[in-house]
Amino acid sequence: MIEQATEATVADLASFLKARKSRGQRLGLFVGSRAGALLGDDNLYKILMHHISATNDGAMLLKQPAPLLESHLQALNNLSALARFKECYDILSKHFSESGIHFILVQALKPIRYREVDDLLAGFFKGGFFDPIITTNIDTLLEDSCKVLWSMQQPSDYQVISYGMHKSEEMKQGETKYGRIMKIFGDLSYLKYKTVGNEFNLEDDQVAKQYLQTKLIDEVLVIGYDPTWDRPIEQAFPEFGGTLWYVNDELPAQNTHLMRVLNQRKGRYLMITQGTINDFLKALRDEIGEGVSRNAEMIDASAAPPSQAQVRKKAFISYSHKNKEQLERLQIHLKGYLHAGDDLMGYWDDTQISSGANWEEAIKDALKDAKVAALLVSADFLASDFIRQYELPALLKAAQAKEITLLSVLLGPCAFARMPLYKYQAISGISQPLMGMTPYEQDVIWAKLAER
Repeated sequence: MIEQATEATVADLASFLKARKSRGQRLGLFVGSRAGALLGDDNLYKILMHHISATNDGAMLLKQPAPLLESHLQALNNLSALARFKECYDILSKHFSESGIHFILVQALKPIRYREVDDLLAGFFKGGFFDPIITTNIDTLLEDSCKVLWSMQQPSDYQVISYGMHKSEEMKQGETKYGRIMKIFGDLSYLKYKTVGNEFNLEDDQVAKQYLQTKLIDEVLVIGYDPTWDRPIEQAFPEFGGTLWYVNDELPAQNTHLMRVLNQRKGRYLMITQGTINDFLKALRDEIGEGVSRNAEMIDASAAPPSQAQVRKKAFISYSHKNKEQLERLQIHLKGYLHAGDDLMGYWDDTQISSGANWEEAIKDALKDAKVAALLVSADFLASDFIRQYELPALLKAAQAKEITLLSVLLGPCAFARMPLYKYQAISGISQPLMGMTPYEQDVIWAKLAER
């Protein structure tokens, strides 16, 4: 029985948001997993079914053989999407290895290039209604909408703070035009994230905990909280504070911390039909009116996703020609993935430049198209004038803007520790360069790089 929280309407929330904006105030927004892409179109369930049904594939991803798992998954067909979402979490955490979970999450999110939910949220963000946006979702769809559809630039217009990628102190630093997006569970594309099987622990970082509580003690809107996927963040909501607005397809369970928060803070709740967060956001936009819709010359919210020309979509391999043997070994591992038949990210290296082509322009174009860069670092690599003067500055600039993931493999002793590249992730480090390993150990490194 709800004692103090009361039901509200979209019009109530719209009026509240407009009043705050008129006073120059923005509302904190929490976006949970039920508003995210993993639940959206049942990809996660389908991917799980596919890889468990394919015996060889499933066996590689599981912690141990689970002969009854396929029949258990098939029984989930009769459950609602939300119930399946919970069961998928349980199955992944109990039965799949860490690398298996990563593979499944990547496969589930890979086909999704655009969602109207993220487009609408980006519009509210740029419209001056929300700051910060705190999300447990680990995809990049919201940031992509901000950048591609709403022409917002980092770091001047907005800042993305991703847990695991940034120090906790960075949460409080810097001024931006529109505010911050805080990815509290991290970012899948940068391989720095916490979720099923490796859950976020609020107590591990008291600076992050204090920041969250400071933001969530104020008036805040919570959209799409999921008690299973988002459970590690629940205790970050203080029991006393400003009004908590809660939008979901069901209220938190009785006797839970979040239900106590909702009651103690005299919350306002809006019940929506399962899977209609998109419709709720459109209704809210229509109630608010001006300041949330994109300009007429921009892509309409119901249009197709951004063209592939607008999105970085390849892996770029940077290497010295004196390390061609190592490049060829990496190519062999990459081809194993590409021949598997999955729609995987393609890769580019300068062996693909056709005879007579302008090689410098080809490299520049490939750099602009890269989402991931694998760097085969050696003394020869660091001695290359072109790499040092053009490739590395371009890659480091893109990495700083969070446009590209850098993955280095240290081939042999060199000045790696003195380079700006040193602060980015290395698959093999200074203590054990690749050339000092056995052939088997080298293949382990190449397989790890190819997988990532």
